[in-house]
Amino acid sequence: MRIIKTIIVILVVCVAAGALTSCGKKNSGEVVAEEDNTVTNSGTDETYSGKDIDENSEDRDGGSDKNSDDKEGDSNSADSNNDNGDAGVNKDKADMKALAEECIAADSSLPAMLTIDSDVADASRQFAYISNVDYDLVDSFFLAYSEAGLADEIAVIKMKDSADAETMKKSLEEHIDDRIKLFTSYQADQVERVEKNSCYKNGEYVVLIICDGKNKVRKVIDNYINQ
Repeated sequence: MRIIKTIIVILVVCVAAGALTSCGKKNSGEVVAEEDNTVTNSGTDETYSGKDIDENSEDRDGGSDKNSDDKEGDSNSADSNNDNGDAGVNKDKADMKALAEECIAADSSLPAMLTIDSDVADASRQFAYISNVDYDLVDSFFLAYSEAGLADEIAVIKMKDSADAETMKKSLEEHIDDRIKLFTSYQADQVERVEKNSCYKNGEYVVLIICDGKNKVRKVIDNYINQ
């Protein structure tokens, strides 16, 4: 009997020990679970924190892009204003050569013509052929004249100041008188052609046309001046 009681006691002790061990493992598992939850929560906080940083970063980047776009817009606007300014200057010295060619093409009866304009190296000396007005007052000009020495001449002179246009017109009228005197002495048939000239001013422009198709040429010049 004593042996049996001893065995029973041992079994009870073992059962009790197993129960305590099981409880310990359960409690330990709960602690681990709680620690895992803590880590999860901590990880979630970091994620939110990271999101906040990303959003702030996006706001900053967006603002930067917006400022950049605004600057580009201002730059484009400035470029646009510059382009518009340039577009308004449509009658400069370079146009005189093209205008001369267009005038010559307008009158098919013209003889072979030579041309000079304000782009040539000795423009002031060449200009003195048709006018004694100070060349410093001239913005640009062209002169087309007969290669064979006939009466045909076309001149367009742009003054820097329209107030000097009348002085230039009078100077061209003196040139016309000189031409009449010249042709009277050796080529009388050209005198009448010179006398039928068209000499006029339009704003800062002064024009001289001596040719049979002067109305066609004048139309080209007036369109150029008034554009």
